[in-house]
Parts: sequence; structure tokens; C-alpha cells
Amino acid sequence: MNRSRVRSARHALTWSLVAASLVTAGGLVATDAEACFGTPRPPACARSTTLLKVSPAPTVLVPAGATMVSVPIVVRIALAGACPPPLSTTVTLTSTGCVPGGPGGSGSVTFPSGLPGTYAGSLTMTFGAGPARICTVVGTATTTWADGVTTSGTGDAVVCLVDPAPGDPSVPRLDVERLSADVIAAHPGDQALYEYRITNNDPTETVEVMITADSEQTARLGSITGVSPASGDGTYAIADPGTGDNFPIAFIEDLVPTPPPGHNYLLSDGTAEQQIGLGNDGAMIWLNQFDVLPGQEVITKVCAAFGTVPNGRTYSVAVYDDPDNDGDPSDAVLLTRTDATVAAAGSGTFEEVVIVPTVVGPAGDSFFVGVIMQEVDAADSPALL
Repeated sequence: MNRSRVRSARHALTWSLVAASLVTAGGLVATDAEACFGTPRPPACARSTTLLKVSPAPTVLVPAGATMVSVPIVVRIALAGACPPPLSTTVTLTSTGCVPGGPGGSGSVTFPSGLPGTYAGSLTMTFGAGPARICTVVGTATTTWADGVTTSGTGDAVVCLVDPAPGDPSVPRLDVERLSADVIAAHPGDQALYEYRITNNDPTETVEVMITADSEQTARLGSITGVSPASGDGTYAIADPGTGDNFPIAFIEDLVPTPPPGHNYLLSDGTAEQQIGLGNDGAMIWLNQFDVLPGQEVITKVCAAFGTVPNGRTYSVAVYDDPDNDGDPSDAVLLTRTDATVAAAGSGTFEEVVIVPTVVGPAGDSFFVGVIMQEVDAADSPALL
């Protein structure tokens, strides 16, 4: 648990926290142990369902009507041994109580999950009319397998239903935005950076808030039904199944005012003179070099225009550090990479891709911004210059 305090008057403040990643453990399986000595028999089939829910941003209440809240969810289905395939998974979210009061909400979705792996999406919850409130939400993901066995994982989250800003019903009076991705994957022992922005949208009132953060292990030992005790089958955890605040969290910097309006690093004269491709099938990267300007050390989006290439083609935008600031990309170091798809090929229109806020160094340093396209056909000329 860590906390910090901030007082805000009509401006936004940004804060970041660091969380350690999952500590992988061996499969913990409910199996029979041999009497007196020896090791437990390995399970014939071990399976697991894990549910991760992300608390959404504050949602403005609908006056005298139901309020719909979209909650990001991630379901992980795993197996070990000779298991029948999974068939489908149902995720149900239900509020267990709201403070200071008011009606709760619920939502459910069922989707095919015929292979083990990770399934990400969102689930819409419906809350009845009522006052501004904070609701605790408990979720369950239940996977049905081909032999009739079910595995389940649970967890909780928080939904905030808030009043609108005076004069603007489309934004919360007090807003909390997550600037980083909903879920960040990391290897065991690595750290992940989550960045949030708090904005007071009230034109006259100030606010003082206490910020707290904790991280709970939700990938615990799930439950299983329909398994015969004599079968040796069971469930297992994909990570350390212990309870409590398993992942240390720390605020990495003090709260600071949001920087001034951003500057567009731009290399364009407004006219496209040529399109460049490979002339054969392959992969391609093209990039520009920039020098960091004072006060503009953080990149939040990348824009690119495309020539002759099919719409829907996957590409990535990438930001690189120039470690020796010589403008030569041969030793560039990748800072961040975000996938996207081409939507306006051949139009000369810049397509905007929002990225995780990325620090490119102090003023005067050199950095690169590039586009990576792993699939380029001989007839393609994707780089528009």
C-alpha cells in the first residue's frame, strides 16, 4: 500500500506508480499424496481459469436513467496434461455494495474459448438511477470444458459513478484517467509503470484528495467442479496463489502540474512527392530523427501517412533513443512500440496512434520515430514521403 496527497484547482496532475509483476510458481494441483512417503502423483489433467478486471475511469451518471459502464476484462485459460478442450467461458460482474448508497449493477457475457490462452475484451454493466457513488464489483469467469468440467476464477474491482462538471455534462467533475494501457505484461520479477492523470473540471471549486494504491494477486488457485476425486485431475494456479498485497507498489515521483500544450515534432511540407516500397516481399521500417525541445520531453502519440498499401494492414509505430546523439539509427534503443492498422492509405492523411507516454530524454538529445511494417508485398509502396 502506498499513498500520496494532492490539492488541485482547475488543473490536472500526473502521478505514476510501479508494480512488480507476477511471480511464477509451479502448478499447485489438488492431487492425492502417497501414504507415508514419496511424491504426489502428477495430475492426469490440470486446468485453470483466471479473471483480471480493470477498474474503469469514472463514469458520468445519466440523469434519472440507467448508467452503462464498460469494464475491461482479461480471462486466462490454461491447462497441463491430457485435458479435453475448453468450449466457452462466461464472465459475470455483480456489485456487492455502493458507498454512500444507491442501486448496484451487473453484467454478463459468454464467448467461445475453444483454445487455452488469453482472451481480452470488455463487459458492460448496467447501474440503476441514483446518487454519485463508489461500487465494489465482484466478478467470476467460468469455463466449461468438453467433458462437462467447469473451472472458475474470481476477483474484484471498483466502479465510480460521478457527477458531471458544471456546464459540461460530458466530463466528470473530478476525473481520473489512466494514461498507460489497461494491462501491461511483464516477465517474472520485472516492473510495470502505470501512469494516471487527475483533473478537476470544476470551474470554481478546489479539491483535496488522498491517493492510495495497492495491488492484489488475482491469479490465485481457482475452483473446479465435475471432477472425480479418484481421477487425479484438478485445478492449479498460474502464479503464486497466496493472498494479500503480493506486488509492492511505489509512487516514483511527486505530483506535478501537467506540462504545457504539446508540440508536434513534424517533418512534412504538406505535399507527398514519392512513395517507397521494397520491390519484393519482405519487412520494412522507415523513421525520422528529431532533437528534444525544452518542455517537450514526453511523446504521447505518433502520426504517419501511408502510400500504396491495403487498408487493414498491420503496422507498428516505435520510438527509439539515440544513445550517443549522433543522428545515426544503427545503435538506436527501442523505448516503446505500439501496433495499429492502416485506415487511410493513399489519402495523404496522417493517422494518429496513441502510445504509452514515453520520455525521450532531456532537451537537446536526439531520438527517432519510426513505422515498422512486417508484411510488405512486392506491389506495396507504404512509405509516403
